[in-house]
Amino acid sequence: MPVELDKQVKRLLHLTGFRTNIEKSFAIGPFRESCGADFYNGQPCRSVYIHSLKDQDSRISAINRLNLWSAQHEIPLCRTVQKLLSTLPQVNFVPEWEGFTSGIHAPQSIAAPRRASDGTFLYKSLVPARCAIRVEDAGGEVTFSIPNGQKSRILNLEGLIISLLHGSLSRGSIGIRQMTDRHSRWCNARTPNWTSIAQFSDAPDGSGIRVTGPHHCDAGLNRAAWTRAVATNMFG
Repeated sequence: MPVELDKQVKRLLHLTGFRTNIEKSFAIGPFRESCGADFYNGQPCRSVYIHSLKDQDSRISAINRLNLWSAQHEIPLCRTVQKLLSTLPQVNFVPEWEGFTSGIHAPQSIAAPRRASDGTFLYKSLVPARCAIRVEDAGGEVTFSIPNGQKSRILNLEGLIISLLHGSLSRGSIGIRQMTDRHSRWCNARTPNWTSIAQFSDAPDGSGIRVTGPHHCDAGLNRAAWTRAVATNMFG
């Protein structure tokens, strides 16, 4: 939004019943914040926030995000990334479009994935174990059981009907978010193309190649810079 329209937009939002978060609205000065990203004079400046490192999911996510930050700012983080790698029970490379906790994001040239007879690429992806509430019919009375470590719930029959209609209640269980330590397992996966979802395309300004996939699209990265960062941080 053009800075000149700042006051008009805020007034329009107010008139239509919305409230602007002044603490997160920046129209004066070189700093801008938008959709989870921070910019200073148009350059990304957000740090990597690491809330926990107690399970391999969080450490894998930290490595992937640190590699992205390293590529953005062209600052190697070899010792940090390699220290995190040393704490993992196993290191598996996954395509760039996989989730941040699914494995170590790496280009095909570094991952060197095996290929199946049909030409697809084979790899292992870390998948969270399903955590669910069991719903049972005990002689005409509905009961439910909650997994250990999860917060208590109150039985809501109307909510169960909505879950059934929505499709969330399936085979006598409703999936819920894990509240304690994450439990995940490595599963076999395959893809027809290592970059089939996270596509790389020519930058409109002709400056090179940038990532346009779901995780990297906001980074505005040069593909060579990201590949270089991954290789340097992991093996440098």
